[in-house]
Amino acid sequence: MKNNQNLVSFSPEKGVYLYFDDANMFNVVDINIEPGIRNVVLSGPNANRNRLSRRIKLRNIFKQFPDVEELVIQEDIIDIDISNFMFPNVRNVNSENPYFFSCQYLVWSIGLNTVLMNAFCIKPDEQVQPLPDINTIADYAFEGCQLTAFFNNDTSFNTVQIINHHAFDGALFSGIPSKNGFKMVGNIVFGVDDDAEEIEFPEDTKYVLPTDIDYKNVKRAVIRNIKNVNGINKLPETIVIADDKFAKNKMFEIYRYLNTTNVSCIEASKDSGFASKDGILYSENMKQLILCPANKTGDVIILEGVTCINDFAFYGARIDSVTFPSSLKNIRKDAFRQSKISKIDFGPGIEKIGNNASNIFADCQNLTHVEFPPQVTDIGHSAFLNCRSLKSVTMHEGISTIGRRAFDLCEKLKSVTLPKSIKYAGELSFSCIQELHTPHLFSGLPYAFLSDISVSPVKKLIVGDNEFIVPAFLSYKTLYTLNQQCSSGHFCKSDLHDLYQGAINTEIKQDTAYHIYKQNPGADAELEKYLKRCAKQIALRYIKEDNDAELSEFIGFKLLSKAAIKQLLQAANEADKPSIVAYLLTQTQDKPSSKFTL
Repeated sequence: MKNNQNLVSFSPEKGVYLYFDDANMFNVVDINIEPGIRNVVLSGPNANRNRLSRRIKLRNIFKQFPDVEELVIQEDIIDIDISNFMFPNVRNVNSENPYFFSCQYLVWSIGLNTVLMNAFCIKPDEQVQPLPDINTIADYAFEGCQLTAFFNNDTSFNTVQIINHHAFDGALFSGIPSKNGFKMVGNIVFGVDDDAEEIEFPEDTKYVLPTDIDYKNVKRAVIRNIKNVNGINKLPETIVIADDKFAKNKMFEIYRYLNTTNVSCIEASKDSGFASKDGILYSENMKQLILCPANKTGDVIILEGVTCINDFAFYGARIDSVTFPSSLKNIRKDAFRQSKISKIDFGPGIEKIGNNASNIFADCQNLTHVEFPPQVTDIGHSAFLNCRSLKSVTMHEGISTIGRRAFDLCEKLKSVTLPKSIKYAGELSFSCIQELHTPHLFSGLPYAFLSDISVSPVKKLIVGDNEFIVPAFLSYKTLYTLNQQCSSGHFCKSDLHDLYQGAINTEIKQDTAYHIYKQNPGADAELEKYLKRCAKQIALRYIKEDNDAELSEFIGFKLLSKAAIKQLLQAANEADKPSIVAYLLTQTQDKPSSKFTL
């Protein structure tokens, strides 16, 4: 027993002593059992009265009780963590609660998750019961098991989906000879031959591997059926597709099962129904690029003759750059999403970046500049969504359509210049951009540029040679009306100049009006009247926001009445702004003062 004065003893039956940590009476942290005791009840105090939920945590208690043959689990126990060596001769588990099965083994279950926790130290000559319908084998579940041959009834493992990495550590049968680099009995893989440089996955589609399997010296893995690597989160660095049993028509499965983080090369045999070049997987006729391994690095030049890049083909790939061939016509959804790509050469062939597909280059955080060639006419939905390092975009004449959210959340992209050929932009395509240059107004522009996320309430719209300050957030009614005007061409300069009146709230309206006024003070009598009416409100807001620089500049334009200045004096005093107070006092004098700066 631990030498700890905080331990509290409880004896559920004669000769059995459980110890609880006084700081947490719900955890059993030690145990003593007198010699000769064959049945052990696992429970806690007052279990039958209040049904408190307790945990038996004895994995790190290095004691052994070889006389114990049966464990009884009462209703209050929800979790047990013990080693096979603590109770090597247990051959029966009796459970009184729904968390555990009554069988030869310790099996925990909740919902659809059924876990084999302990098989105990089964001896070679013992009769082994069929396992319940389990889907997970826990760490060390077969530790100390002395069986030289595994269960004869392989169907016991038909439901297993997960085998934890240490499930068979210390089991006698785990030392069996390897076959094609794998150590396995029935449909269960125990490990990999330490000396194997190449392994071949068995064709049986029912087998399972331990999670995080250690391939040690293995460099290549031969695969004949895509289903054989379903659920494996780690593969050798080179994958060889061996024959046509592979899923030729299930491209998503190829991405899903083979695009693991450590694979850098995929090869295809001549009988596989695929082709490969430079570690990249293509269709047999070399017209479709199917998958670039996630761990491939460097620059990729896609082969001439390729017409299509498949869904997820470069998803998460570590490549630096890509060059498209002139033959390329189609890039499908998510093709380069989350890749480490920093440079794109679109080549002279591709005309549509995504067409109706979405997220082609979304989440590419190393991408800083994009230049579209003259033949490109369309940029698809969410094509460059959330490319947070993207700083500049060059669009040549020819681009007519930009899909919704195409450059949304590109927080470093401050300015974009559109070509004369532009006809439509989708919703939120320029939501973060602060300055948009366009030769003319067009359909979708208000929703693309003025309707959502922005780092400031004010944006700059440059139409031809005319510059306008506009609110970043417009009311729905104003957005709709402006979009109708942009679509039909029936608008005039004053519609944009006075757009501040359609701001979504008062503060944005005031800020926009003030920014317009600063461009040419006194040029618009109506605008100046409006600012004088709300001058006190604007100044008070600047005081509240601690925006002294903006406040001092605003005061300098002399939009505030003397009555308003007196009220501001009180607010500035309360906000402890002596420099602002001093300047405001000068504004109450009859003679004008020089402009104030902090």
